[in-house]
Amino acid sequence: TEDHFQNMNKGGLDCAPVAGMTLANYWASRLEAARPLMMDRTSDMQAALGLAMDCNDVNPALNSKDDLGHFGTKVRDIGPGLLAYAVDRLGGGGGAYRSRTIAFTEADFRKEIDAGRPMIVTFTKKSAPIGHAVMAFGYELEDGKVTFLIVADSQTAEGPAIGKIRV
Repeated sequence: TEDHFQNMNKGGLDCAPVAGMTLANYWASRLEAARPLMMDRTSDMQAALGLAMDCNDVNPALNSKDDLGHFGTKVRDIGPGLLAYAVDRLGGGGGAYRSRTIAFTEADFRKEIDAGRPMIVTFTKKSAPIGHAVMAFGYELEDGKVTFLIVADSQTAEGPAIGKIRV
């Protein structure tokens, strides 16, 4: 729910674990089998996802800046980290979760969203392995093209918010 999302980033952690929590909450609120993805304490869930994603905001072994001087989670670690977390919490193969860390086409994105499968979307610069991660769950079209993503974003100027990001 939106209230749950508003309380998720109280610890000020990296955006990728919070996006992972948002995605887990989405599925746990819809599927009984996904409820074990959630933890009783938000801080425990943030820490578990952060460790699974090798987030250097959480993992003491990675508590320094990466080789380009960034803090946070590398894009390449988000999908595998989510899968590892899901396997650990669900005690199996992670169910229907698929990790895809390559670029989606607009058609791929629309197909997933139209099928009711939100996803974590990252925005990076070519020179940096770390950018920003949000959970995308909708889009707006203009002249048949996606112009805005509808997202749950943990790090806006006003705090966690549901909003739009121009593509």
